[in-house]
Amino acid sequence: MENVERKPCAFKESDTVRISKAKLTFEKGYETNWTQELFTVSECVKRNPLVYRVKDLLGEDIQGTFYAQELQKVERNNHFPIEKISRKCIKNNSSEYFVKFKGYPKSLIRGWQRVI
Repeated sequence: MENVERKPCAFKESDTVRISKAKLTFEKGYETNWTQELFTVSECVKRNPLVYRVKDLLGEDIQGTFYAQELQKVERNNHFPIEKISRKCIKNNSSEYFVKFKGYPKSLIRGWQRVI
């Protein structure tokens, strides 16, 4: 076998990415093609073609592997889109809201958030 030069990995371990989502027949064209939930790259599997394993923000492995074109690198910030605010509480002169985050797993989508 010839010595084949492999391409370098497009994503590094711990890069923050979104995953491409397939559109169904009647989905709107103006809706986004990427998940809102963020993931981190956990491994670059060196085979031909290169594929990647990812984890969610809680560190749980996502089943399967993804090609580079199915991942989109994003800058990670700690601001997540809010889907719903269900309750308000005032503690020590600061407001806290019980919120549900949009597009995230159940373990991350609900919680008390302090207003800054």
